[in-house]
Amino acid sequence: MNGYIQALEGDPAELLASLAQNGVFPSDATWWFAWNEGEIVLPRPLFTANNPADNRWDVARVFSEKAELRLARVGGRRGAWLLTEDLQAAATLPAAGELESFRVNGGGHRILWGGDLNMRGQTEHGLVRFPRPLDYGVSTGKGQRLVADVVLYLDEFGAVRTARYRALKVVYEGAIQAPKLPRTDGAPGGVP
Repeated sequence: MNGYIQALEGDPAELLASLAQNGVFPSDATWWFAWNEGEIVLPRPLFTANNPADNRWDVARVFSEKAELRLARVGGRRGAWLLTEDLQAAATLPAAGELESFRVNGGGHRILWGGDLNMRGQTEHGLVRFPRPLDYGVSTGKGQRLVADVVLYLDEFGAVRTARYRALKVVYEGAIQAPKLPRTDGAPGGVP
């Protein structure tokens, strides 16, 4: 399977609206995160009141099972890129360069927060070195973890070029196992 990265032209809010209208970002299954020098919004469900296209963000990402829209400040302007495995998702958007193609690894996960902390009289998820609750806008229970499903985009040598976020998911501890990687040390069964 292939994944594609397309640089886009146009106003970020209009690009986001177009992708939502075309069903790429369904209202009940789309997430986002963003940051700038003084503020961070952790990955969370995208609601109409949120505005990841706001010019105050240095970096913003909006993602669903179908695609990820990346917005980032590049020099004095904002750039936009669409990452998708579905070429139809990019077909109606104004391209700003060549479409890049990558092999993809079908899946992976990123654990989004640290351990359980007793804060404000309840169990919150966080890190001691970052002493505040890490609010992802998704409820989890005891023994559950919040992960992001990702697709890995690989270059021609098999090295990871980038990870495209697909969804946030609540899982029970131990439900996700690390993949077994081939040996590369020349041992029997390994990759030479």
